[in-house]
Amino acid sequence: MKFSHQLKFNTVPEWRDNYIHYAGLKHIVYAIAKAEAQREQHGTDTDEGHLSGTGHEKVEAKEDDLITALDENLAKVIRFFLAKEAETSGRLEQLDLQIHSREQQRLPGGHHGLADMEAAGVHDAELSAPLLAGNAGVEALRKARVEYWLSSTPAA
Repeated sequence: MKFSHQLKFNTVPEWRDNYIHYAGLKHIVYAIAKAEAQREQHGTDTDEGHLSGTGHEKVEAKEDDLITALDENLAKVIRFFLAKEAETSGRLEQLDLQIHSREQQRLPGGHHGLADMEAAGVHDAELSAPLLAGNAGVEALRKARVEYWLSSTPAA
């Protein structure tokens, strides 16, 4: 299967507009190769050892087009990743606030979380067991946080 077909079938549909424009870049690369071949067919300048001027300028113009297209595609991908990072960070912060709020509501005696209890020296399994048993809501939020993070991270 050709790479372009693999790319088409292995993309995340919602993200498709943010991928590099492979077909457009491929078209420019083929245009450069064609201009190079035409330039070579016309021969070389014996004085300077370079290929004919007009063919050389045509190739350089196509290469400039490629660099511009690559820069535009890279900027598009970077903007997308920055937006996804901001979205994910915002969702992560919301989940952290929900966890903190749940911990505040649940814990007796002014403790703010399991870390505070450990810092206060509460390590006894008998004392911690009731707290951990009542921890299901907080653990569910933590699990949701991890699952969201994993689902929003594209597979490598």
